[in-house]
Amino acid sequence: MLARLDITTDEIERVTEAFYAKVRSHETLGPVSALHVKVWPIQEAKITRSC
Repeated sequence: MLARLDITTDEIERVTEAFYAKVRSHETLGPVSALHVKVWPIQEAKITRSC
């Protein structure tokens, strides 16, 4: 059984935005990710909704 954590949707959104900002600026991950993700806010929303 998965443990429930007291984390809000806003907190998940902030972490997701911060994570992808680092991915986009990373010298290796940024260019590779840019090939696959064209609209970052849509990608971030998909991740946030799946939590």
